[in-house]
Amino acid sequence: MSKYTPKFDLLGCHEIHGEFVSAKDAQAAIQALEQRIAKLEQELDESNKRLLDLRDKLYVRFLDYRGLAVDEACKCCSGSGVRVYANTSAWRGGIGGQAMTTDVCDKCWGSGNKNKPWLNLRRFSNQLGR
Repeated sequence: MSKYTPKFDLLGCHEIHGEFVSAKDAQAAIQALEQRIAKLEQELDESNKRLLDLRDKLYVRFLDYRGLAVDEACKCCSGSGVRVYANTSAWRGGIGGQAMTTDVCDKCWGSGNKNKPWLNLRRFSNQLGR
């Protein structure tokens, strides 16, 4: 079932944002819409800046809770001491299943501090002969 849509442009009218305006009012309506778009883009930029600022503050608080400074945080796990591995072998290596696996970070070994890693479990496991 087709719906008849009149050709308002032949009558000197234009559809702008769901409303029909005359040709002389079209330019004013377009300018108003462009101003509204610019204002909304500015509000979006401000909201994104606030969001990024809050994210950074939360990350600093998280690191502070762990007793870390931002420059001390491990780059692999972002200071959490835990990371996601692509398969079930995690830091141990070897054959692994096809599943994302959360385990201790193999760079800082759980400390979250790139300068003070905890016990290297891979080396310790090899020393035990496992």
